[in-house]
Amino acid sequence: MATAAGGGATQQAIALALGLTVPTLRKCFPEELQHGAARRRLEVLLSLFAAARRGRAGAARRYLAHRPERFQASR
Repeated sequence: MATAAGGGATQQAIALALGLTVPTLRKCFPEELQHGAARRRLEVLLSLFAAARRGRAGAARRYLAHRPERFQASR
């Protein structure tokens, strides 16, 4: 769930892919749906930073292009 949500999939799309209803998805996976996307995006950002430190110019550009306000956590 977290990976799909972090990639931009809607709850409806995730539920459909898993053969669940949206209410069942929300009931069974509340933590992943609420915080999982932000965690996965942070993992990707950390990977970009590590690649940038190893001298990967493309990763450095992507890391520097990141805007924190795009990934504000929901409360």
